[in-house]
Amino acid sequence: MASTGIHGGVLPALVTPFDAKGDVDIGVMERMVAYHLDKKVDGFYVCGSTGQGLYMTVAERKATATAVIRAAGGKAPVIVQVGADCLKDACELAQDASRIGAAGISSVIPPAYGDLPGIRGYFYAVAEAAPKLPLFPYFRGGSLQPLAVMKELADIPTLGGTKYTGPNMFELSKIAGSGRSPWTVFAGMDEQCIFAAMSGAHGNIGSSVNVIPGVYKAIWQAVKAGEHLKAMELQRQANRIIVTLAGYGYSGALREALGILGFPCGTLRQPEQPVDPKRIADLRKDLEAGEFRKLAAL
Repeated sequence: MASTGIHGGVLPALVTPFDAKGDVDIGVMERMVAYHLDKKVDGFYVCGSTGQGLYMTVAERKATATAVIRAAGGKAPVIVQVGADCLKDACELAQDASRIGAAGISSVIPPAYGDLPGIRGYFYAVAEAAPKLPLFPYFRGGSLQPLAVMKELADIPTLGGTKYTGPNMFELSKIAGSGRSPWTVFAGMDEQCIFAAMSGAHGNIGSSVNVIPGVYKAIWQAVKAGEHLKAMELQRQANRIIVTLAGYGYSGALREALGILGFPCGTLRQPEQPVDPKRIADLRKDLEAGEFRKLAAL
């Protein structure tokens, strides 16, 4: 399978659907990919935090990535998150991503890696396992400074940018302006998408993109056109949905929202928790009050 280039844009951090037995539901995932292709997303990010990749087996992660790449059919690039506490697993996943036609690989900093020399060694090994794919380190909190980490990794030949999930737009702008060409920096905080777009990010990879991708496409188009007031109003609309989801337990509520759109995603893997069944009716009511269906239809 030929890979497709990565140029930024709007990418859902795909939810991984599970069936009644708790296994990955490939059929629902393929339908979700088709849905997002119709919405003109610019790619897919697979087995990240939203996709619960760290709570899945290596075999499950390989099957999920294969299914998404097959369903995308070369119409949009697929970035596979390969991070794992076990470096051998991460390298195996990186090699597999290269074999099946991924456009890039990404990795969180595993919790066990707490200093720059260890992180450097980890990312060098992952990059060497897939030497033809761009590597996108994924930052999502922690005590280490993303800019310092990126400088430490700067001589990795395949370093292609990053996924930066943080609120510091000054830091994001410095990372966005620090790399070689081609260089792609994705923002990961949906609620600050407009500010990331104005701060030099090239795109966003987000969880709520699973349900309202058109809103984010419209935000980026408005920012590029200099229509910042329009972009801000769209961001406010997106944030009403985000706040609603967060109020019921974000990950579980996101799955319920996908269910409303016709994609049953099953329950969450531990340690994350589903929405209290007694609160689901209220969640649906609050989503409707936030014009969820209207925003999802964009």
